[in-house]
Amino acid sequence: MIKVRTDGLENAYEDIRPLFFEFEVLEDVRLGYIVGSVALEGNSNWKYHSVSSEGNDYFDVDSTNGDIMTKSKLDYELVHDVILEIIASKSGQHSNVERSISVYVRIVDVNDNRPEFAENTTWMVIKENSAIGTFIGQVSAEDKDSGDYGTIDYALVSAPSAVRIDQKSGIITVAGSIDREKESVYHFKVRATDVGGLSSEIEVLLFVADKNDNVPRFELESYSTEIPENVNVGTKLLTLNVVDEDSDYDFSFEIDRRGNERRLFAIDQDGIVYVAAPLDREYNAKHSLRIIVTDQKPPHKVFSASTTLSVIVTDVNDNAPKFTSPSTFFVFEEVPLGTLVGIVNAVDADFGNNAQLQYRVLPASHPEAIFIVDPVFGYIQVNGRLDREKRSVYHLTIDATDRGSPSLTSSTNITIVLLDIDDNESILNEVYYGKIAENSPIGQHVVHVTFEDVDEVENSAKIFAIESGDPDNDFRISTRSGLIVVNKHLDAEYRSVYNLSISMRCSVDSKKQFTRVQIEVIDVNDERPRFKEGDHLVFAVAENLRGPYPIVLGSTIAEDRDQDQNGTISYAIVQVSLYI
Repeated sequence: MIKVRTDGLENAYEDIRPLFFEFEVLEDVRLGYIVGSVALEGNSNWKYHSVSSEGNDYFDVDSTNGDIMTKSKLDYELVHDVILEIIASKSGQHSNVERSISVYVRIVDVNDNRPEFAENTTWMVIKENSAIGTFIGQVSAEDKDSGDYGTIDYALVSAPSAVRIDQKSGIITVAGSIDREKESVYHFKVRATDVGGLSSEIEVLLFVADKNDNVPRFELESYSTEIPENVNVGTKLLTLNVVDEDSDYDFSFEIDRRGNERRLFAIDQDGIVYVAAPLDREYNAKHSLRIIVTDQKPPHKVFSASTTLSVIVTDVNDNAPKFTSPSTFFVFEEVPLGTLVGIVNAVDADFGNNAQLQYRVLPASHPEAIFIVDPVFGYIQVNGRLDREKRSVYHLTIDATDRGSPSLTSSTNITIVLLDIDDNESILNEVYYGKIAENSPIGQHVVHVTFEDVDEVENSAKIFAIESGDPDNDFRISTRSGLIVVNKHLDAEYRSVYNLSISMRCSVDSKKQFTRVQIEVIDVNDERPRFKEGDHLVFAVAENLRGPYPIVLGSTIAEDRDQDQNGTISYAIVQVSLYI
């Protein structure tokens, strides 16, 4: 709609009438659009032209009819109104007549501009687990239109339920759960719409900042690896991979000192476990390590996890056998072939084949092969005739070799001493005599049985025994020395002579030799005479008995068990008592 107000003169004098026109025109009219006319009435001879002004850039005036037309595109957002100065002129009878016309053109706004964002894409950041209502960010669009046409409403397009936007301010806030482990980036748009329905959109990238709310975990609950004991320090064992659903982590690894007291193993911050000190399987063949990982460092919230790593140290043949058996053995001469002399034993600190040993007699040390050794058990056995009278000592070198690759060997020197056996006759004296008083104490020496033997003195320590003649064991003989001593209290009155048969042999299985021993028990006056009738004798006699005197009243007999003079008895009356 165009409003035209024409103010002309009220009277008929054209030369003094002030002219003022006011028009309104929509900003979106076409070029050449007639805004209005400033034609003067009553005479068509007027000519119109505009005086130089800024309005000339937008409008032209028709020189013949005074129509004002658009010259260029109007834009309310650039120019709200324009003032034109127009001169109307005509030729008179005597001179030219000019009139000045002022024209005010008001440009009316039209909703011809969409809301515009400063950029096509924007990004924002929000921490996960933020509370509902937490401010995320704000979008803002501009609309060059004025009035209601410049009023903008905001709305979300294809947005998650976890966010909302204020319709008027464009402030975006948290509306639900934000979990980075479920969604790390949200893609959505915000639409800005003016009252006239024109709109534009901006793409929003909402990045979810991680919060340390998840515990790290190792890929496996436990790990196991094998490594030879001679591995170089610094050798990598394996890499422990850790999974953490959080993104903002700073892993730190450590090995618990329990199980790693000697600090044989270490771990770097990339989770690589490596050998930190020389290993020795013989000291420890299996190491159980507890490895701990933390995902942050204080003062941040810290979560940790642990796993176990079993390190099996495999054996390397790095230990030679060590002999633990004695170096000297003894064996009797003349023992049969195959007789066990002794056992050589060696130990190997290695494991498996590296610790399995084989024994052998070094041929150069014992070419006659009188002795052999079992290669597995180390038994030393007789392999030929042993005669001490020809050779009494043998010296051998025995090797122990393990089955490692390469194998290791140790040697030991042993000595075998032959023991003499009684293979020569012992000569006993034919008869031994001894005397002993019957009151002699127990242990009193009686007689010493001796012999002659051409064998080694050590082997002449024979075994003596009383074979017969002493059923009550009144005597005993030393089994080694042949000394006979009193074993019980003797009684010459009970037995005064013993005839003993004595045997001697070199060993349990050897032949016995015999001799005789006669022992006389000498009597000691140790028995009192005893009356056969007892301690009281009673004799009856008639009174007034007449002689001749002495008259025999009766008799008594006493006995003494002692022998010879010790058993001779004499009688005497020592006291007389008369009874009526």
